Amino acid sequence: MSARRPSSEVNHQQMCITPPLRRPNPPNSKDASTESGRGEPSDGVGSSPGGELEKGNAAAAKSASVAVAHMAEYATARSIVLPHRFRGHAAKQLNELAGDGVDQPTLDRAVELLIDKGLSPANLESLVVMAQSRPRSVDVMSLPDSFFDD
Repeated sequence: MSARRPSSEVNHQQMCITPPLRRPNPPNSKDASTESGRGEPSDGVGSSPGGELEKGNAAAAKSASVAVAHMAEYATARSIVLPHRFRGHAAKQLNELAGDGVDQPTLDRAVELLIDKGLSPANLESLVVMAQSRPRSVDVMSLPDSFFDD
């Protein structure tokens, strides 16, 4: 009579699953006729260090970083502590909006609305529309007297 093994003594070789073999990375197949290496001719836009695409991205990144700094200052002035994840999410959204061509004053106003209303950074696109449709409140006392002349 053969002795039956307890279930805890299972042969480990039967249970081991070998991982699939990894294929080696294909060699870099760039040739002189294509810059991208994907068989597509490059148009040169954005591929050179001074290309238009990088200039636009640099301007958008600067605009977004200025808006993030404005958000931090605006929240600090109101004694609001912004969590790290909130700032990161807002920075990503602001970078995308700046890349879409939204100007700096509109981004700043959208950030102010975001903080004042206590909304999620996911709402920044809607707040940009609000910032564009609503003029800033004007301090009447700071207007010149010629403004009130008929």
